[in-house]
Amino acid sequence: CWKAGGQPMAKNSSTSGAMTANSVSLNGSLQSSYTPSGSPNIYPEKMSINTNSGFSIVEYNGNNASTGTVPHGLSSPPEMVIIRVRSEIQNWAVLMAGYMGFRLNSTVVGTNTSTGTSKGNFNNTLPTSTVVNLGGSDETNDNYKYIMYNFHSVDGYQKIGTFIGNGSNDGPFVYTGFKPAWVLTKAADATYQWYIFDNKRPENSNPNNTRLFAEANNGESTSTNTLNFLSNGFQITASDAQINGDGTIIAYLAIAEDPAKYAQGAGVELGTEKFLEKGAGETSYPEDNFKTVHWTGNGGFQTIDDVGFKPGFVWTQARSFGNYPQTFDSIRGVTKELEPATTSGEATNADSLTSFTDNGFILGSSNNVNQNTSTYKAWCWKAGDTTVTKKPTYTSAGILTSNLALHYNFADSNTYAGSGTTVSDLTSNNNDGTLVNGPVFIDRANGNYFDFDGLSLIHI
Repeated sequence: CWKAGGQPMAKNSSTSGAMTANSVSLNGSLQSSYTPSGSPNIYPEKMSINTNSGFSIVEYNGNNASTGTVPHGLSSPPEMVIIRVRSEIQNWAVLMAGYMGFRLNSTVVGTNTSTGTSKGNFNNTLPTSTVVNLGGSDETNDNYKYIMYNFHSVDGYQKIGTFIGNGSNDGPFVYTGFKPAWVLTKAADATYQWYIFDNKRPENSNPNNTRLFAEANNGESTSTNTLNFLSNGFQITASDAQINGDGTIIAYLAIAEDPAKYAQGAGVELGTEKFLEKGAGETSYPEDNFKTVHWTGNGGFQTIDDVGFKPGFVWTQARSFGNYPQTFDSIRGVTKELEPATTSGEATNADSLTSFTDNGFILGSSNNVNQNTSTYKAWCWKAGDTTVTKKPTYTSAGILTSNLALHYNFADSNTYAGSGTTVSDLTSNNNDGTLVNGPVFIDRANGNYFDFDGLSLIHI
């Protein structure tokens, strides 16, 4: 489930200036007077915006022109945009990591702006800090009503990017800065499938070789297309071309298991070691904005109450049998199904997802979501409502000073000066540690750390 910005309670009728009161929900608050930035020539009917997690949902009517611009409401340019006509038979248009031309219901390749092809959907122009650019394509800007989902990277929570396959079982390591809970991949330059991995299938286990497909009606399957979820990213552990073809460009979206944790240590990204950025001030971590849940159908009504927040976007998928995935969101409303794997228009199913609750959602008896004894999965995004954040405070020396049981900073001589067997806790809790079996201290200009050999450790 994804959480966006909360549920708008009105439909906008303005075409300039401030939008209609309560047609925009921003970070959980209905807006009495919201004026989109960037002078868009398409004003949305509704917007749900979560600037903390880099996610928004926008409903708009196309202008049936050769170009259009529609606001996204986020604080950075979206790196992934998914657009779908609500009522018509049509493809799902996707822009991801600089590549456009993707379709969520298809294995077609993506194209970047330099190729000059497949530019109709997004006018061959990447989103700006204020608007998403549209072409004259039926898929994004005809005389229809559309729903648009926007995502951008957020440090410690969400990462959108690309990696290049090497065709080896010792595949690329992809640095994200966090341990992923969910990863979506698609080859940008080859007609391969959309793969979805998460930490619930199997439960927090490597290698993660259980996958679902965005564009197919297959159930869950296990294969050699595997990856490992690591503390600061993920590594491909299969040579299969679908996810690791030699020289193939793979686009991905990764979401963190625990956004309050930053992985500090070496991570390879374009050959550069990555460490926590240090500096004075306060850092906000998006929390309770994404959750994977699973259940067994009962053929009647069922409440899924372990999401932990009121979701704004829910993507459900059957695990134990072949069935098209379903998506629901708070702007279109409950019971309104769209299928990512098909070109079918929106359908109303009174027995599907019937309600969003403060901790999840309620299901009816539809086989799409609740067939008796069948197993299902849902990925839930927070569209806003009230965003909970953890805010550790940094001193000018880069020291965290709040919400910690202990803190070791090996770049600070107050933790370890380079000799001896004691590492000092920088909080007031006195959780000092003792070096056991001689871990090697590595002193680097851009960050210090200990090298442990499997026998050495820090005893607290």
